[in-house]
Amino acid sequence: MRRAIFVVLVFVIVSLIFFYPIFKGNIPFPGDLLIGEYAPYNSYNFLGYAPGGYPNKGQDFDVIRLLYPEKELTIRAFKNFELPLWNPYNFSGNPHLASLQSGSFYPLNIIFYIFPYVIAWTIFILLQPILTGIFSFLFARELKLSVRSSIFSALVFAFSSYSSVWMEYGNIGHSIVWMPFVLWIIIKNLKQPSILKSIAISLSLAFAIFAGYIQTAFYVFVFVLGFTIFHIFFLDKKDIFKKLSTFCLIFILPILISAMQLLPTLELIFQSARASYFHSSFLRLLIPPFHFVTVLVPDFFGNPATRNYWITGTYIERVMYVGVIPLIFIIYAFLKKQSSQFWFFVISAIVVLLLAFDTLIGRIIYSFQIPFISTAVPTRIMFLFCFSASMIAGFGFESFINNPNKKNILKAICFLGGIYLLTWIFVYIMPIIGKDISWVQNLQISKRNLLLPTGIFFAGAISLFRYFYVAKHRKLIIIFLIILSMMDLFYFFHKITPFAPYEAIYPKTEVLAELKRIQGIDRSWGYGSGYVTTNLQTYE
Repeated sequence: MRRAIFVVLVFVIVSLIFFYPIFKGNIPFPGDLLIGEYAPYNSYNFLGYAPGGYPNKGQDFDVIRLLYPEKELTIRAFKNFELPLWNPYNFSGNPHLASLQSGSFYPLNIIFYIFPYVIAWTIFILLQPILTGIFSFLFARELKLSVRSSIFSALVFAFSSYSSVWMEYGNIGHSIVWMPFVLWIIIKNLKQPSILKSIAISLSLAFAIFAGYIQTAFYVFVFVLGFTIFHIFFLDKKDIFKKLSTFCLIFILPILISAMQLLPTLELIFQSARASYFHSSFLRLLIPPFHFVTVLVPDFFGNPATRNYWITGTYIERVMYVGVIPLIFIIYAFLKKQSSQFWFFVISAIVVLLLAFDTLIGRIIYSFQIPFISTAVPTRIMFLFCFSASMIAGFGFESFINNPNKKNILKAICFLGGIYLLTWIFVYIMPIIGKDISWVQNLQISKRNLLLPTGIFFAGAISLFRYFYVAKHRKLIIIFLIILSMMDLFYFFHKITPFAPYEAIYPKTEVLAELKRIQGIDRSWGYGSGYVTTNLQTYE
């Protein structure tokens, strides 16, 4: 019991440290972008800044115009004992419940009925890393990893780059939350089947759908199904037909449970005026191969929050960083004999990369126009890479703790250090041999952003060498490596994640107050440069 409380406290405390701005009265909401860039707010003075002058990170615009307002509309409707079927405020009205992204039937919406909306939103966002961490820990423990290795692996995934950039969207993260929980219950159910565990699996998969992002829920289904089949055929190997039959029912049940959401959503998809991507446009959404360097240096090409992202494409759609220290242990893991489960995650990571990157295999698969795979942004699958990488790192961490091998850790450090060295050589040599190439001047940004990962690498390498020579400090070194990994991800998180004062959440303006007074059922129209940004009316 004490261990369980300790583990929960670890994830709660670490999450609160990452979310420390809330103790200063700030909210995990892009209010900086709202009052800095969106009309009519950017025409007013706010918090001591001139109109449009409030500094912002330029992130999470969908939260402002879609997710935050639509969630509020949903909660408001249910509080009035109404089904939120329709949003009368956008266009001439549009389907609301069917759009799914408001997560109308998501069970954790109960928070919004207990607390005021802004406080509930903060808790709702904060719950993502806490629950993801706890559930990933439980799953890692079921993989026979130690407490320390499980904490390390779970923290890495909970605050990986993918989790961070989508954190404030809420719906994506809450769809992901249930994946490690389901994986944990599946292993336990395969060992000792029970109706209760089967129901827990089905309900959790339904919750992933209800959370509000169907593409992520689809990937969760596929990954969980793949893991289940792998476990039945390669690990259990007994009563295969019986287990497959049971799990077929378990996987069908969440679709039936969520039918009240899926049926209107599918109808809306088929009736929607929004078409799928053209194949040529879709291929441009794939990650270019050279972008793999960001697994080592997340901001090699700059960062949109600091306005120096210097290549085409969308930054948040391409993230794959899990930290420098996990990379060392990922390499180390391959130098030791590992279980079949380890290789499942290796294969999963490779498959995800083939699907997310612009590869020949990926192009062939996408040419078949498979629903959910060929019709949505392909890089949203990268959370599975981050999850697999965090589990692989956990296996490496476990191997190092149980059987530290100086020769193997030296190989891992030299291998990763060699890659960092080659990257440094590249950013210094290219301006000399390619000075006429237009993008070369941007390597100054890459140089600056190489400093922190390189520094973390050296700190980790020195600590790992000390591990072999200062036996009495081994436990402290392990703790330090976990903290160092979290410091790395903490910096990434706060570089791109906006927090805003309460006063920046849809502040009162004279223009909107007057429009609401005179408008009635009519629509408004701006002349000249006067306008109100679309999709704000739902909240206002």
